[in-house]
Amino acid sequence: MEKKRKEVEQEVKEAESNLEGAKRRVEESNKKRQEKEKTRQLEEERERLKSLRRAEEMRAAEERWKEEEESLNATKRSQVAEVARLSKQMVDDAKLARERHEADIRSMREETDKMEREML
Repeated sequence: MEKKRKEVEQEVKEAESNLEGAKRRVEESNKKRQEKEKTRQLEEERERLKSLRRAEEMRAAEERWKEEEESLNATKRSQVAEVARLSKQMVDDAKLARERHEADIRSMREETDKMEREML
């Protein structure tokens, strides 16, 4: 009977030892699974941040492009306005030159007519 009791105690000790080993393996397995999940989540977050950074960089580049385009358009408008102003000035100068020329011609004719009358 004592022998049987010792065998049972030995079996209980082995079973407890096996149980502790199994618990430890389960805990290690759970820990590894949790670490893998945390790593996966961190990788997803890193990829999301990369994507956000790229989107922000694209938005900033688009904003710079729009500003440059607006600047070029303003320069073009300014240049067109300057060409229009210069064209108007040239037209005005040409009109004034024509008027002066016509006045000079009239004056010469008048002087010629006066001289002809004096000679007669």
